[in-house]
Amino acid sequence: MYTQKIFGAKDMLLWTRFELYKFIIIATIEVLIFNLSDGIVQIPFTPVALVGTAVAFIIGFQSNSAYGRIWEARQIWGSIVNSSRTFGMKTKDFINNEHA
Repeated sequence: MYTQKIFGAKDMLLWTRFELYKFIIIATIEVLIFNLSDGIVQIPFTPVALVGTAVAFIIGFQSNSAYGRIWEARQIWGSIVNSSRTFGMKTKDFINNEHA
């Protein structure tokens, strides 16, 4: 998972080119069927809207869970840093020139 790097449109097109090709082919077939049938074959809006809403919810939940994992990792890393700083200070205070 990338959290700090920003990717450009060229990178996204490079990564998703195969899915983009499939989408273009499917969309072209659907448009040809609609135009060749003079509008008799149509896709109703209700199933498309339901699937779109479901996909929006799924993506939203995935984004929230990814943010939660990042936040949890950040908290764990902060606790590791605090513990190592505390250990370093205690070690520095415990060892002096008398014990060296």
